[in-house]
Amino acid sequence: MYKLLQSFSERSVIYASKGRPSNPASANPQIYLGVNANGGQKSSSYGASAKNLDNYIYNNRTVEVVGAGNTAGNFSAAALAVNAITVGALDPSTKMATSYTAKNDPKYCSNCNSYHKPDVENYSNFYIDDYYRKYESSNYIYEYKPFYDGTEVSAGVTAGMISDMLSTHDFYKWHPEVVKAVMINAKKAKKFDYNYLVTDQKDRDDYHFSYYFVGDVNTLMNTYNDWPVGSVYNDGTRKEIRLDFSKLDLINGGGNTYEIDGFRVAIAWLNSGNDIANLHKLPQNFEICTYIRTGNPHMSSSITSEINSEFRTTTKDDPDQQGNSYKYTDVEGFSKNDNIGFTVRIVLDEEDSRSENYGQMVLGLDIKPIFKK
Repeated sequence: MYKLLQSFSERSVIYASKGRPSNPASANPQIYLGVNANGGQKSSSYGASAKNLDNYIYNNRTVEVVGAGNTAGNFSAAALAVNAITVGALDPSTKMATSYTAKNDPKYCSNCNSYHKPDVENYSNFYIDDYYRKYESSNYIYEYKPFYDGTEVSAGVTAGMISDMLSTHDFYKWHPEVVKAVMINAKKAKKFDYNYLVTDQKDRDDYHFSYYFVGDVNTLMNTYNDWPVGSVYNDGTRKEIRLDFSKLDLINGGGNTYEIDGFRVAIAWLNSGNDIANLHKLPQNFEICTYIRTGNPHMSSSITSEINSEFRTTTKDDPDQQGNSYKYTDVEGFSKNDNIGFTVRIVLDEEDSRSENYGQMVLGLDIKPIFKK
């Protein structure tokens, strides 16, 4: 694991220990990211390991990467931590999940609180070309390339990529909620390109947009009564964050205009482990609605007819995303008109008043343009 982190992270100081530091902010240098190789013993339910890791992330704002586990259908105990980035394994030759990558399927995991794990996948089953192990005896010297396999390997590769991102842009160091949104957007790419989306300097600086919303819900969110007719939120009761962009706002970062098909949007938020354990669910649930506008108002007449009629870009309509502490969607169909508008609306769909952090939110947003081929 130590060698993997060195190989995949060029700008980080790496420590190895048997446990997490009690106060990572007091370390010198400060610790911003942790990687848990195997996540401990297997578990089919949200237990103490997951709860403690969730509380650790929530209280310390560190990014934590955990290997999902190497037994098909079974998670490592800490891999069930909702706030963690849980990593499964991909075979580099097929770019498909390996046979042992844990899947949150009811027939395998009957009490996983409906969390969809792993969150992302990364490479396993490979050699590192420049690293050899050497064994010596009185008769011979034997040298060979070690073979790296397992979700602990995938977690190490992912942690190395993320550590480079944190080292390159200080903004991400204190915002695990934003880092997770970035990784969810990377996961959604049509090709396997974590490196392109996460660690490429030019791409991130010019065409990659991250935001955070941390603090009091009532201060950060408002209630609107102008949802399009037919929307599931057209009752004027739910709080939301609304962000409006022109197409040029998000594609002119480098001084060049590129044709785009649309935008890829992801949110992720942090939760108290105590709340999850006590309530047996996420204390908050957020949803995203994204759409294209032909004008500034948000009423039905200014929204493209396809989206207005079916709301395909509302995550609430996607049952596969329910129960996650992240949501994602794409909005496509942009015309060549540079004055067209793009709206992101983040809705607080549910909040349990019994939560110990009721009325507080720690939410990250990531937006990535989808460029035309």
